[in-house]
Formats: sequence, C-alpha cells, structure tokens
Amino acid sequence: MWLDRLGPAEADVAETVADILSDVERARTLVESVRRWFTGSAQDRVAVDLSMTLRSVLARTAADGPGGVPTVSAHLDEGLRIDADPVLLDHALRNLVSNAMAAARRVPAADGTVVVTARRDGARAVVAVSDSGPGFAPEALTRATQPFFTMGTGGLGVGLAIVHWFAETHGGQLVVVNEERGACVQMSLALAAECVPIGA
Repeated sequence: MWLDRLGPAEADVAETVADILSDVERARTLVESVRRWFTGSAQDRVAVDLSMTLRSVLARTAADGPGGVPTVSAHLDEGLRIDADPVLLDHALRNLVSNAMAAARRVPAADGTVVVTARRDGARAVVAVSDSGPGFAPEALTRATQPFFTMGTGGLGVGLAIVHWFAETHGGQLVVVNEERGACVQMSLALAAECVPIGA
C-alpha cells in the first residue's frame, strides 16, 4: 500500500486527508438521500447486513467522543438482512446511537451507559438503543419524531424525523419511550424476504 512508503508524519497527514475525503463523500451521499426524503423520490435499495452496519456505526461514533465515555455494550443477532438504502440506514442508526451517547454523557461518567441490541421478531428486525441519561421531557415524547422539533440542543430537529420516515418506508416503525433509568428508542424494519421463515 502506498501509505507504507511514507514516513510517520507524512502517513498521518495522508490518513487524515483520506478520512476527510471519506467524510465529504459520506456527507454528499447523505445530502442526496435526504433530498430524496423531502421530494419523495425512489430510494436505491440493496440487501444490507443490519448488524454489520451497526458495528461500523458504533466504531465510528465511539471514535468521535471521549474515550470510554459512556460505556457501550452491544448484543447483535446475526443474519439480519434488510433491503434498504445503505446511506440512509447508516444515517438512521448513527442518529440513534449518537443521541443515546449524548444523553448518557449528561449524567456522571460512572453512570453513563448505552445498550444497543438488534434481534429478529418474526418478519422484522428490531433495533433498540437504550441510554442511562435523563430521559425525554413529556413534550418530547409526543413530538420527538416531528420534523423540526428540537429541545434547543443546537440541532435542526430533523434527525428522528428522518429515522421515523426511514422506518415507516421500510415496513416498520419508530417507538420512543422513557424507562426507569433513561430512555429507549426502538426501530423495527422489515427483513429481506430470504431472512423470513415460511409462515412468519
């Protein structure tokens, strides 16, 4: 690989540039996918491994924040394949995980946890992201998935709205609930036909 021929400093710069270019391309494709959301255009769907995508999202999201805070655990079933726009799927999952991690950082570090699960439920795959944060305010529970609703944290208020739309257009739904400790956002998605047992 050409990076192997560079000195340590040059290799660091080259790797940083490569990461930036990758982020730019990801942003470009995301903007195009969101444009399709607003215009109702057709999505580019392919068979995607849900758990593999989640692992990638967890690795990238963890790298964006302070090391080890919050504590993240994942329990992901194998063989969960869905027909989806891979860019929108990645964005939806990253939104759920990033929100949970941000919420968990609002409590003392020792108490900050995020638990991510992916499991089969009949003909659907169910992704649940739980955090130990302060939970949703009463108004947010009923309006969290509405476009442009924000709790004043600096966001545009379209994150969960896009996730909600994504779930519904992929044969599922998005559920937002408070738990005894923190909150849980659960997204269900229709499994690809080859993953659905006969009679399910």
